[in-house]
Amino acid sequence: MANSSICVNFYCTGFTIVLLNGTSIDDDKDYESGCNFVIGGTNLGRGVTFGQLNTFYYTRTSKNPNADTMWQHKRMFGYDRDPGLITMYSSRALYKLFAEINETNNSIIRQAQAGKKITIAYPDGLNPTRSNVLDKSLLNILVGGSNHFPSVPKNETTTQISDLVQQFSNDDPATEVSLKFISDILKHFKAEKEFNLDGYIKMIDSTRSENPMASGHILVWRNRDVTLGNLALLSPNDWKETNQFQDEFVLTLYQVSGERNNGKSVWVPNIKLPMKKISILFKLNSDYIEITLAS
Repeated sequence: MANSSICVNFYCTGFTIVLLNGTSIDDDKDYESGCNFVIGGTNLGRGVTFGQLNTFYYTRTSKNPNADTMWQHKRMFGYDRDPGLITMYSSRALYKLFAEINETNNSIIRQAQAGKKITIAYPDGLNPTRSNVLDKSLLNILVGGSNHFPSVPKNETTTQISDLVQQFSNDDPATEVSLKFISDILKHFKAEKEFNLDGYIKMIDSTRSENPMASGHILVWRNRDVTLGNLALLSPNDWKETNQFQDEFVLTLYQVSGERNNGKSVWVPNIKLPMKKISILFKLNSDYIEITLAS
């Protein structure tokens, strides 16, 4: 209840004020009976449920709210509530945010029941969850317009990939091609476990299923002197070239020379996502499933 001022008139006698925070020593025995006023912040919002809750004031806000945290806060509604006996006080902004999250949850259920591809539309400024709670080997949150490439790419085979892109020279600008062509090229690669290559391919194929004529762009460079495993792959010029296609998939292929990479020349794919596409990829039974967060 930080930064909030609430005046409460007590009409009951024999009440107890209970403080729940990181330093308090109160436990559930302090409010299991009688008339109690429980005040707290983080500890109060994480998994504490009160039986026979009558009235609550919810004013907790965040500059960068996360949907999963707000769902935890919804535990305050509990399991034995009679809506006609509960009074809630909150701001209009928080009420609207809870309503939108609830509608998103109901939409997920409706889409799953109908067997549709799941699309989630969260309000601006609301994140699905905190990045540090995710197992990156099982799940990736992919932001629109971002670039992604494997640190340890494997070609199957280098010659086959070279044949597929022989029509593109180093002097060519990013060229429009079908998404099927991009997908077919990526299927000639393998990558480390942490890079969900199959997931990226499924994202592209999912877009193709919605629009079979959908296209993207490809940029090809040979004999690039790049050390694999760096945090960035694209040169500033190539980043500028591909970034002009903001709402499309763009595949940049670098044929990296072997001088810095154990003497082996290898193709490295860089995948740029459409700016308007924010996706969650998660692994289930050795398969990758995509959830799109609509902007």
